[in-house]
Formats: sequence, structure tokens, C-alpha cells
Amino acid sequence: MADETMLIETKLYPPRRRPDVLRRSRLLEFMHEHIANKLLLLCAPAGYGKTTLLVDFIHDLDIPVCWLSLDESDRDPVVFLDYLLASLRRRFLDFQPDLPAGPWMAWDDARLPRLATALVNEMQRSIADYFLIILDDYHLVNDSQVINQFLDRVLSHLPENCLVIISSRAEPTLTPRGLALLTAQRQVAALGVTHLRFTATEVKSLIAQNFDLAISDEAANLLAQESEGWITGILLTAQQMDRGLLTAMASGRGERERLYDYLANEVLARQPPLVRQFLEETAVLSEMNGALCDALREGERSADMLAHIEQQNLFLVNILRDDEIRYRYHHLFRDFLLTQLEHRNPGRLRELHLRAGELMQSQKQWDQALEHYLRSGTPDRAAELVIDVREELRDAGRWQTLGQWLDMLPEESYASHPHLIWIKGTVVAETGEPARAVELFEQAFQGLVEIGDHDTAVRALHDKAVALRFQGHLQASLEVLHRLLDLIDAQTSPPSDIYPLALCQAGIASTLLGDLEQGNRYLRQALDQNEQTESPFNRATVHDALGMNLLYSGNLTGAQIQLERALRLWESLSSPAPIAVTLNNLPLCLKPDIVHQGNQSGQHFGNAAAERGGIDMNQPCPPERHGQLPDFIDNLAPDYLSIVIQRLGGSSNRIKHVLLLSLPLYKSACCSYHHQLLLEVIIAKVPPKIQYLQDLVNN
Repeated sequence: MADETMLIETKLYPPRRRPDVLRRSRLLEFMHEHIANKLLLLCAPAGYGKTTLLVDFIHDLDIPVCWLSLDESDRDPVVFLDYLLASLRRRFLDFQPDLPAGPWMAWDDARLPRLATALVNEMQRSIADYFLIILDDYHLVNDSQVINQFLDRVLSHLPENCLVIISSRAEPTLTPRGLALLTAQRQVAALGVTHLRFTATEVKSLIAQNFDLAISDEAANLLAQESEGWITGILLTAQQMDRGLLTAMASGRGERERLYDYLANEVLARQPPLVRQFLEETAVLSEMNGALCDALREGERSADMLAHIEQQNLFLVNILRDDEIRYRYHHLFRDFLLTQLEHRNPGRLRELHLRAGELMQSQKQWDQALEHYLRSGTPDRAAELVIDVREELRDAGRWQTLGQWLDMLPEESYASHPHLIWIKGTVVAETGEPARAVELFEQAFQGLVEIGDHDTAVRALHDKAVALRFQGHLQASLEVLHRLLDLIDAQTSPPSDIYPLALCQAGIASTLLGDLEQGNRYLRQALDQNEQTESPFNRATVHDALGMNLLYSGNLTGAQIQLERALRLWESLSSPAPIAVTLNNLPLCLKPDIVHQGNQSGQHFGNAAAERGGIDMNQPCPPERHGQLPDFIDNLAPDYLSIVIQRLGGSSNRIKHVLLLSLPLYKSACCSYHHQLLLEVIIAKVPPKIQYLQDLVNN
């Protein structure tokens, strides 16, 4: 999970209610009438007052509200869940769901329901009051199938004391079956464009309330018909309208043109030069406070200027969090200000975006920093940011975010920064495309050698060998590793950790190819080298691989010693996926006949492995999931499943089930035990493991 101090706090608090907003009683009454539902949808384009209506609604209530304003970065499921948990903890301090063990990034078909179940169970356990969860701007994450499925699962089991409200510019996808089921159960209510559109009566009331101006029913009807959505961007947020503008609005000119004319002539032009400059320059920021504006403009007293702008009702939205006040401009006004600055002084706009990128990077707001760098016309800075923070994103499991960032960079960035190609290789390898990863790692290796970065080049070559092994191309993997070891030997001062890593991979590949003696030599060399490093993870990997090598050699006592050493290290690191792999291997060392008799000890270790790895070995395998196996399985050998079936005498569906159960571990970049086992059945033909899998399939 993410460190909550690194989250953007303003996303977790609703905007403050403004006194000049029209109370839309008919819509609020509808929401109150359906408060007992599980789901309430507000769906309409920008400018229809969805967020304003939500703020009015929660202002009426005296119950806890968990608010989350979504943005593009939340399309990464890891980020989405971090913020959702944070929004719940802001209202319920003891909310601590018992999330299933396993890598935080492993959002897949087997793990996703367990995450949803843990969340719902903790709601039921720790929250007695009726409460709301509000997801504002859901359209920004609606293209994430994983998030839709997760939310659908949560909604289907939501406690009776919770209502989820989703505000979106488009109808949330969720899952068709889940949404249909909630609808059939009358657990869904919705407000759409036809409901949220201002009626003539509301237009008339709003103008009377805010401007003390009476207009005829005919004029109100005309405004209601012509304004469609954008009128709420003007009238709901406050502003200094007069009779001339209202007359112009009713005259039938283009909406955006009318809006920009108004902003230019009636708002911006009337401001003193210093205020105009401040408005245009600070519009670069999506959210701001005085200190941030001072740093951006390299000035002072920005807090006083923001207070003045708020007092003048200049489209500024105030967000209050505890004792800290932050602001943002209304999105239409911000778009207008940026357009004005780009037209007037494009160089200054790029300069401000660059400065904003540096500020956001210093605050570890990397999504915003990347966007600012790209808008500043400095893709090199954006590329350097991706390279600098890739390890932190990797450790947080934000592979989807990293992939999205790489897709945003221009092609020329890859040519000048081959590190990006290497990073892209790691992303596609982690997300289940090892064949493509092999190509990218080789391309990265060549580019890194050309620019003289031999340290990173050998890492790219190491990753290529691992990707080849995960596809079952053991001989090709070993050849790459020999090439890598030769390069390391030729280097004056290679990275301290890469040599033992390469030796370990060479040992694993040699073992699986049947050359147990050579594999043993490589692995013992790796163990000696790892004693000089500070990486318990690498030491555990070598102990585990050496244990399997000794097992295949018939040295059961030595194998058990090595595997138990690996297990202790994995447990010290709280690494559930490797723990599951090692626990699955240990039964083979305890007694020579354990795999034939399937005794209690072996069953105990197997169940422990499944539990720690977040999988359920007792669940049936749904037929619709049979097509979800990793692509690399098809590349192991011709007619892969038929070969396995012939050797094991098991059913195709049951063997696919075994493979599917190990997907959570495989997708976390760990070649899980059952995948490794099947590799050995096909390639190394290890008899004890054939019998062990036979027992697994039959039982």
C-alpha cells in the first residue's frame, strides 16, 4: 500500500458549499427518497451541476461521507484502491480491512474478488453508522475494466448501511450483469441529463437569487432551451452577470463563443493588470495555495491575492481541509485563462509548466509533474522523471501507471533514452507479454551499449534471459546468460548485484535442462557472491533454486536445508508469492515417498501455500475462464495441453484449473510453483514432480 502522506489530500474532501448556488429542491428530494438504495448515479456532461448537487446533498445530511474526487491517475487499480481506503479511513479511523496476502499489484481474476470481499467485510465489522461513499468524476477511470469489476463486486455485497454515489460524465460500465441485477432488485436510482438540465423555473429563480433580476417566463424558457449544459458553468459558480449578457445569451450565438466573450469582456478585462497576470499564470496549476503560487511565480503574497480573487467571486472554488485552504479554478474558467496566456505569451506558458513540473516532482506528485513537463515542451525532462521514479512505482505495483506514462512519451524520447525501452520491457513482462519483453530487452541492451551505460545494459540482458526462461526457452535463456557472464567478466567494475543474479539464473536454467552438476556449481557460486551483498531477496532466490537442484539430485536433506533457509528469508521480507512457491516444494524433501502417498504433511504444506498465495485450491474452475491462461503457455511446446494430458492422464479442464490457480503468483513476476512444475514435466521430465502433479490432478 502507498504511504498515505503521499496522497493528494484535497481529493478526499468535497468542495465547500457556496451561498450563491441555487438549491435544486426537486433533485435533492429525489436523492433523499432513494437514500436506502445501494447505488445512486449522476450522469451528465460537464457543466450540469453534478458536483454542486452532491455538495448540497451532503450538506443536508448528518452522516459520515467518504468523498473521493477521481482523476486520470486513478485508472491504475493500485492508486484507486489506495485512495478509496484513504477516504474511508478519514471518516473511520479504525477501518483496517484484512486484505488478502500477496503482491499489492496482483489485480487478477482470482485475487480481485478477495480484495472486494475484504473491503466489504471490514465495512460490516467496523462501521455501524449509515454512511455514504461518493466517487466524483468516475468517467476518468471508467475505461479500467479491473476497477469496474472490483466496484461491481463491492456493490453486489454492499452492507445495508451504505450508499455509493457515482458522479460521471458517462454511464459507468461496471459489469452489465451486475448493474442489471442491482436494477432488477430496485437498488439503483439515477439522475441523467434530462433530470439535471435546468428548467425554465430554475433559470428564473437562479437569476432572481444571484442578480436580483426578474426575467419573463418567455426569456427563461429561451435560456433554458439554448443554454443546455454550459449555463451552469456561468450561473452556478457565481458571477457578475448583467442584463446585457442575459440578453446576449438569449440571442442564439454559439455557446463556447458566448462564454469566452463573457469571460474576456466582462470578467478578465475588468481586472487590474496584476490580477489578470496572476489569474493567467496560476491557471497552470490544477490546485493551489499561497505557497505553491509563490513558488511557481517566484513571487510573494499569493495567499492575499487568492483571498482577493475569492472575495471577488472570480470562478475560484475553495476546498477546506482541516486548517488548510486550497483552491482551484472552475474548469471552464481555467481553460479560458490558459488559452489567453497561450495566445498572449506562449513562451511564458511553457516556462510556467516547466516550473510546475519541478514543483510537483519535488512533492512526489509524479503524475502531475509528467503532464507539466510534456506541456512545457521538454520531453527529456519527462523521460528523466520516468527513469528516476521507476523503482518507486515498481515497488508500489503501479505497473499500469508506468505503462501509461511510457505511452505518453514521444518516439524520439526512446531513441535518446534507451533506458525507457528497458523499463517498457519490464512493464510488458510484468503484465504477461514475455515474448514482446524479450525483443524490448535486446533492443534496450543495444541502445545502452551505444551510449556507454554498460551497467544498465547487463541488467537488460539479465531480464531478457529471465523472460526467455518464463516462456520455457531454457537453452536460449542459458545462451544469453553465458553471453552476460562473459560481458561481466570483461567489465572493470560491474554492478555488485548483477553477477550473482546471472549465476543464479544460469543455475536454474542448467538444472531444468538436466545438467544438475553444472547447475549446482553456478548456484553455489551465486550463493558465495550473494553473501557479499545486502540483498536478502537475492539470497533467498539462490537458496530456493539450490534446494530444487539438490532435490532433483536426490539429496533430500540438503534440499530441505536450503529451502528452509529460503523460507526464513522470504518470511522476513513478507513476500507471500515466493513463500507459497517454497512451501509447495518443501513436501518433496520431507520423505521420499511423500509424493506417492500424498500424506497429511504434504497436504498441509500445499494448503498453506495456497492460503499464503491468495488462491483457493478447492474452488471449481469455471469454463469461461479457460481462455484466460497466460500467452506463454502456448509457446512451451506444440500441442502443450495434449502432452501434459498424455503424461498425467488428467482432464484438460482440471489441468487448466491448476494453471489458473497459480495466475496471481505468475502475474506478480514470480514463476509460480505449478507453472514451474509443468515446465519441468515437459522439458526436464522430473519423475517425482510428475507423480506429485498426477496426485494434484486426480485429487
